[in-house]
Amino acid sequence: MNLSSERLQGIRAFIEVAQCSSFTAAAERMALTRSAVGKAVRRLEERLGVQLLERTTRSVKLTPEGARFFQSTLKVLNELEMAETALLDSKNGLAGTLRIALPTLFGRRWILPPLLELANTHTGLQLELLFSNELQHLQQDGIDLAVRIGQLPDSAQLIARPLGIQTVQLYAAPAFLTKHAPILSPRQLSEIRCIVSHPGQHWLLYNEYGELENFPLLEALALDEAQAILDAAVAGLGVARLPTWLATEAIATGQLQPLLASSTPPGRPIHLLWTARPYLPARLRLAIDHLITHCQANPW
Repeated sequence: MNLSSERLQGIRAFIEVAQCSSFTAAAERMALTRSAVGKAVRRLEERLGVQLLERTTRSVKLTPEGARFFQSTLKVLNELEMAETALLDSKNGLAGTLRIALPTLFGRRWILPPLLELANTHTGLQLELLFSNELQHLQQDGIDLAVRIGQLPDSAQLIARPLGIQTVQLYAAPAFLTKHAPILSPRQLSEIRCIVSHPGQHWLLYNEYGELENFPLLEALALDEAQAILDAAVAGLGVARLPTWLATEAIATGQLQPLLASSTPPGRPIHLLWTARPYLPARLRLAIDHLITHCQANPW
């Protein structure tokens, strides 16, 4: 078999472009220039004598021949990766790098501690943690594992495991509540100081008929960061809407009290997400199992 490094590079470049639907994104993933990736794919097409990709100024998509070639080569490269990963696992055990994307505040509060515990136990494990509330593309950004809050896209390329549900509830400080009549209905929120995340915000809550309704608010403060909203609520500046995982400590210490529990809207799922592959490295399996076990005991 005469499988030169140049041929392998061309096949890999083709697969990356097909997965990203972009020469630019493929070049970033391969740490090459866009021109180098384009030349590698063209040489592959010339050697095979077929056009694998349809290129326009706005998009890149597979030709019918390209789609068949993509499936065949992807399977072969996956098997090569599986063999290589299994060999490295037997040699290095749990050593190596894990690149993990986390939502900023939830990640710091609930995911970082068990990951640091894992890194302390397995010193050969190198963690690269990316804190951002922007959704990142796992394959294009080279991310091994991600935590996502909210509905997930329907994709056969991704595997998800549930970590819990993010429930958002209303809270206020006891000192604030003593200054007002009991809050018994979300309709009162238009007359009670509320801490919002942006001007003009309405809160989606269940009304007295068991139907979801957007309720107007009397805005006291507009803060675009959840921790700041929590701090303002604890300081007694108004009613706040917060995820239960963020308010847990303040509830336990008596700094906040929950309000209108029967009006709480449906929660949003929290998932652990990774790219489907035929063989998971031992370090990735370890991180997945550790986070799932940790989050099963969560108080939110």
